[in-house]
Amino acid sequence: MSARPAWFGDRGVVGDIIEASPHNVIAVDADGAIAFVNARALRTFGYGEAELVGLPVEVLLPEDLDDRHRHHRANFAAHPVARPMGIGLEVLGRRRDGSTLPAEVSLTPVVTDRGSWILCSIADVTDRRATEDRLARVNRDYRTMAALNEAIVLAQDPPQLYAETCRIAIEEGGYLGAWAVRRTLDQGVETLATAGVLDDYIAHLDISLDPRSRRGNGPTATALRTGQAVYSSDFASDTITLPWHALAESFGIRSSATLPLAVGGRSVAALSLWSAEPRQFDERLRSQLTGLARNVSFALDGFVASARLNRLAQQRSDLLRRVVAAQEDERARIAADVHDESVQALAAVDLRLGLLARRVQEVAPELAPSVAQLQETVTSVTTGLRHLLFDLEAPDTQSSLDEALREAAGNLFEHSKVRWSVTVEHRGPGDEPSLQLSESVQVQALRIAKEALINVRKHAGASIVEVIVREVGDGIEVVLTDDGVGVGPAPAASAPGHRGVSTMRDRAELVGGWCRLEQAEPGTTVRFWVPREIPPVLLLTHQSHHD
Repeated sequence: MSARPAWFGDRGVVGDIIEASPHNVIAVDADGAIAFVNARALRTFGYGEAELVGLPVEVLLPEDLDDRHRHHRANFAAHPVARPMGIGLEVLGRRRDGSTLPAEVSLTPVVTDRGSWILCSIADVTDRRATEDRLARVNRDYRTMAALNEAIVLAQDPPQLYAETCRIAIEEGGYLGAWAVRRTLDQGVETLATAGVLDDYIAHLDISLDPRSRRGNGPTATALRTGQAVYSSDFASDTITLPWHALAESFGIRSSATLPLAVGGRSVAALSLWSAEPRQFDERLRSQLTGLARNVSFALDGFVASARLNRLAQQRSDLLRRVVAAQEDERARIAADVHDESVQALAAVDLRLGLLARRVQEVAPELAPSVAQLQETVTSVTTGLRHLLFDLEAPDTQSSLDEALREAAGNLFEHSKVRWSVTVEHRGPGDEPSLQLSESVQVQALRIAKEALINVRKHAGASIVEVIVREVGDGIEVVLTDDGVGVGPAPAASAPGHRGVSTMRDRAELVGGWCRLEQAEPGTTVRFWVPREIPPVLLLTHQSHHD
């Protein structure tokens, strides 16, 4: 039955309709007193049939809103227009037991023969708000997981990974606190990163990994020992969180999740999340957090593998430098031996043959051609050894690459009719390229270029040699073109007249670059690219730099 005055029975069909309405309907008179409550409203607010009529309507509102509501009610009475109540605000009703419910209220002014009333239609939106809250949590959780996975992909090292994971959990996930820790050798834990408002709480934690300790069987220790996630739906009463009940309650912690993080399949760290909501971590969220822990662990494995690879690359780089240094030292030693012994001895023989030729011309002129031919052979051998000394000469690593190339070309073509040029190609007006290379790379670049120039001098029969140097990507490309006889249709292998192609390729790949031999019209083009520094991981080809 409804709560209504005796006279309400004479209102006929309209009264019956309001009484049977599935909505909560309350009528309030001009003084703010409840004049009528239908049966549905009585059930919703928990009152008996005769308990509400005559009471001020504020009895159905939270007590702290009494004065404010009286003010709004007076304003509405002065300008009565049918409209929703509390537009843009959360409207709450108060049940008989003091609990509240979210509501949507529509106000309709009614003028009757008994005075002005306000007819209130009240919708209990508890279920709808619960659904909306649930959807909002689901959307928030998915956004949080997406942001966390993005941070995992972008993290450059473990400290950044831990810090970003904690930060996003707070900013996107709305948790009270996030804490990443790792094991220590003394059966304890040390902090890797934190975020949120629980730093004081974390500072008071005393966690042990010793299962015999009272504080050695909490969520963090258990997760690290077992490799399994640990959840607390009610932090203040769960047995596993017993040592921290009082402390957690003072910080408003109601539930928690602790996720083990593994490297190589072994738990080495843990991520704890604390929430102000009880039973925050339902099955759906737990599944998402399991995936998060797996992704973080995968990233940690990647960092370990990357560090191992970097160490191997550094070892290889160091070995390469030692090999190059040893090669250059050996070349210098051979050059010194050739210069000090063979060249000097042949120069002395050449001088003596010159003296002998004059004497033979006087005493036995018929032998003069043979002596002259012998002297010519000695002179040719001496010239060849002098060229060898140039080949063995240590490359210039103090000058820029273009300056060193000009010096090399000048020495090679000093007594020839070959016209040569070394040009630096600029990317744009006023853009001065930087042609400095690390010492190890410059040594190999100059060896490649000198090999190509020597082939031109010896075999190409060229009259023009053009060398272009340009920046390409994070390295330098060198293009050497001559107008000589060319290499024929198959330049992939070392061709007659262009020996040492394989050696040039090997030198380029040794420092992470590439080298190609191409047929020109006419002549040949040698094109190679080297990085400024030897990269951490040497690829067999850097074709993409050229493309």
